[in-house]
Amino acid sequence: MTYLKLLYKKPTTATCLLGTLLMLTLFSCNQKYDTRPGNTAAFKRLAVFVDTLFATNRNAEGIRYLDSSFRDINNPTVLDKYKLYGFHYFHYQKHLGDSKKATLYADKMLAIANQNPKNPEYPAMFVDANFAKGDASFALQRYDEAYQHLYEGYVVGRNKLNKTILSDYTYRMGMITYKMGSYKLAKDFLKRVMIFW
Repeated sequence: MTYLKLLYKKPTTATCLLGTLLMLTLFSCNQKYDTRPGNTAAFKRLAVFVDTLFATNRNAEGIRYLDSSFRDINNPTVLDKYKLYGFHYFHYQKHLGDSKKATLYADKMLAIANQNPKNPEYPAMFVDANFAKGDASFALQRYDEAYQHLYEGYVVGRNKLNKTILSDYTYRMGMITYKMGSYKLAKDFLKRVMIFW
């Protein structure tokens, strides 16, 4: 069938549904996010419920519920969207062990953080997203990339991080430098972990 015949053919139900789906997709991609700080009350309730599902090893159900319920939040904030991707990152990285998909969500988290440097949550989002990207890169044996992201997160957050996070960071850097064959540097990092305990 030629293009013109398709153009003037009577639309079927499937064609109408496909067109509607395409329109919804196009309009949802342009959704604006509220720049006010923090999470909306609706997202806070949603996050508590999804955390409960994750804690009871019902991660897939939690992700489905998160995605379907997120669409119903009026004026989600930047942090709402960031945490939506954070749940997805956690699901793929920690639950399914799919570091390739987890990397995609870490990239989205980084993009949101970088688009909002004036947001009061920027430092925490930037550090968290870089650590997520670093962990996923490490799991994929992309050690140079993992090192870069962990270090970038550390540089922004070093004055804002608590001892537990600094200890985790230092341990990660020790493991990355060990995998890269920099044994002396790895030893120095791993020794520093003990300082925080």
